[in-house]
Amino acid sequence: MPGSASIVIPALNEAAVIGDVVRRLRACPALQQAGITDIVVVDNGSDDDTFEVASFAGARVVREPRRGYGRACLAGVQAAQGADVIILMDGDGSDVPEDVVRVWQPVEVGMADLAMGSRVRGQCERGALTPQQRAGNAVGSLLLRWLYGVRVSDLGPLRAIRRETLLRMEMSEMTYGWSAEMLAKAGRLGLRVLEVPVDYRCRAGGKSKVAGTLSGTIKASYRILSTIGRYRRWQPDCPKQALFIMSRLPLVGQTKTRLGATIGNETATSLYQAFLRDLGERFTLAAGRDGYDLFWYYTAPDGRDDAAFAAQVPAGGALLRQEGADFAARLWHGFQAFGARGYERVVVIGSDSPHLPAAWVAQAFAALTVHDVVVGPAQDGGYYLLGQRVRGAPVDLFSGITMSTATVCAETLARAEAAGLSVALTPATFDVDESDDLDQLRLALRDAPSALADAAPATQAFLDALPSPLALAGSGEN
Repeated sequence: MPGSASIVIPALNEAAVIGDVVRRLRACPALQQAGITDIVVVDNGSDDDTFEVASFAGARVVREPRRGYGRACLAGVQAAQGADVIILMDGDGSDVPEDVVRVWQPVEVGMADLAMGSRVRGQCERGALTPQQRAGNAVGSLLLRWLYGVRVSDLGPLRAIRRETLLRMEMSEMTYGWSAEMLAKAGRLGLRVLEVPVDYRCRAGGKSKVAGTLSGTIKASYRILSTIGRYRRWQPDCPKQALFIMSRLPLVGQTKTRLGATIGNETATSLYQAFLRDLGERFTLAAGRDGYDLFWYYTAPDGRDDAAFAAQVPAGGALLRQEGADFAARLWHGFQAFGARGYERVVVIGSDSPHLPAAWVAQAFAALTVHDVVVGPAQDGGYYLLGQRVRGAPVDLFSGITMSTATVCAETLARAEAAGLSVALTPATFDVDESDDLDQLRLALRDAPSALADAAPATQAFLDALPSPLALAGSGEN
């Protein structure tokens, strides 16, 4: 089910055109199909009837009397409290409504953290971009690439980003530098920035606050370029976050036994070792990029120490041994242990989904900025991910629930609701427990990287060499 999105349009003295902009957005079939209906126009201290015209056209209008493009954008973001994704665009009629969906979609499906509409790569109407705007774009894009590793061709206004990601950026440029600050901080956060070619028209009315005069262009260009150099040492002020991966020491006859009943215990154990390698490499990299600490929360027979498990996974994650009589107790102990270490946002994932996108985990941490609990439903009725915002101590969502049943996710959600906790969901996916799950895994990895799966090279290589389940079942390897 798609998440919610809000279109935020800063507007200053745009009465001549803002009504038509809002009506075109409301009438756009692509936006209707995507379910994007919330249009927030921010009246940035207009001297004309911008507020009234936008409201009459069907927009939700808020006032930000303190002038400044960044202030108006921030006011719109704050007003769009229920939105998962924020889409920013101008109110002068230069953007094409259908392109709004094209920019929103990569963020919505998890292919990008920030999607930028590139007027340079799209069809730009003659005269829509002045020579000085093109020159400023070229210089700004080059600086962003040199200083932050962000590859863009345009610093245009049409862009989409998850609201919680944007709030994490702690935006402080309240005038022309807002757009450049967002890209610079995206580079510092290691976000995936994707450009989407968009069409661009000459403004339909009013006067440009940037390109309308030479002095305005010079001031804006100076502000933008100086902003790009200002955030090279910026670091987000983030709470402590931990991701722990439920895992076990791979041992023949004790690991992936349900799968081993079909493909053989040795084969199943080797496949699980590939799962651990792929998850370790992916989330070690993602942990540094997305701002959380990685732990392997593992179980092993008595007499096997940390060194035995450490030999099975890539370097980079810390080790913590599981404690508890059953799976529910061990999960509960994990959340208690990380809460005691001062972590404020804690997420656990299983090790049976080697395709799990790192973007979904980042999305889970972002959800915990406004929700108490985040759950990733599994197709078998369980969950592959669960997270909590820890305030003082975690809440026990585990004790008394029978794990490995088709009702685990539903029971957990019901318990969170009964405790008065707000819950967010990440997309559903599958665990690899039975031989039938291998075909689904093959399909997911065949198309990876995609919105539904990250590449898992060790697992992919093992699957490529693995005979069909039917052949293995008849081979007698068990």
